[in-house]
Amino acid sequence: MRKIYLIRHAKTKANVEMRYCGSTESPIVTPVEEIRQTILRKISLQEMGRIYCSPRQRALDTAMAVTDEMIIEEGFREIDFGIFENLTIEEIMKRHPMEFDKWANSLDDFQFPKGDRGSDFFVRVTQAFERVCKETPPDSNITIFTHGGVIQSLISYLLTKNNSLFWSFRIENCGVTGIRMDCEIITFEKINY
Repeated sequence: MRKIYLIRHAKTKANVEMRYCGSTESPIVTPVEEIRQTILRKISLQEMGRIYCSPRQRALDTAMAVTDEMIIEEGFREIDFGIFENLTIEEIMKRHPMEFDKWANSLDDFQFPKGDRGSDFFVRVTQAFERVCKETPPDSNITIFTHGGVIQSLISYLLTKNNSLFWSFRIENCGVTGIRMDCEIITFEKINY
């Protein structure tokens, strides 16, 4: 039996301002010791097993609050919102109303202008997840420090093998999603604890 822990990065300046930041870096506003205590109250370092991390600085800073032993996995970076980067939802609707309507109606088929296509993002994330699972010994737990959109896609993938449930989950900063994998049986033990 293996346990997988998905941990969203700590709160950033962009999160506080409710801005969409995928490829844009935004500094963490939560003190390092608070991040450490918050995460370690939920999961011990020993339980984490092999640790993977998105290359984005906010995910790295969150992981570094707990450990400096991690493997950087490019596939776990957040979606690139293109021209929507660093904008609030109100700014997106005002500046790019046609693009916003297309995005609201079809995440998978939508390509953020100058950014990622939803379906390409989903494939990137799920392929990275499958690769990590294969390269990690089956009796070793896996912890992934990453982003809300990545976690939403992985939950949807594990439940449905597609991205249809992406919008069904809200992932909190420093939230931990715990999954037990026993052979082919996947059990969600906790989401956002």
